[in-house]
Amino acid sequence: MRLVATALAAVAALPATAHADETLQAPSGRVVLTLSGRVARTNGEGAARLDMAMIEAMERATVATRTPWYDGEQVFEGVPLRALLREVGASGQKLVVRALNNYMTEIPLADAEARGAILAYRRNGEPMPVRDKGPLFVIYPYSSDRALQNEVYYGRSAWQVSRIAVE
Repeated sequence: MRLVATALAAVAALPATAHADETLQAPSGRVVLTLSGRVARTNGEGAARLDMAMIEAMERATVATRTPWYDGEQVFEGVPLRALLREVGASGQKLVVRALNNYMTEIPLADAEARGAILAYRRNGEPMPVRDKGPLFVIYPYSSDRALQNEVYYGRSAWQVSRIAVE
């Protein structure tokens, strides 16, 4: 009986293990995000290159919050950072996030997973153009947690995100 239980547990673990070793599909559209460093699932040149369709196909979350950058409450939609990191098999201590304008910020991996941060691609139901902090914007649920309402977290909220290195 113990052998059967062990075998069942091993079989149940197979999809998660196999998923972590799979190669990501190649992007069919313009690459908007490249994840590099300690990522297990890549689709070329040691990195995970994603187009917008690939990102939008991932788990989705909505964050309604006030921010220092817009008047009033805004509704952001995007992929939770924890889901994005899981999708590429990320392991490490921090994320080095870079924007199109070369702004760089570091986000502790544990913080990205625990604080409800998303990589937003829509604001108030509309895609975010580059001229308005798009196409990708790290957003925390500031209104739901006063601990997030400070310069540390505002500084981690990079917009025009184009690259994330997992270290």
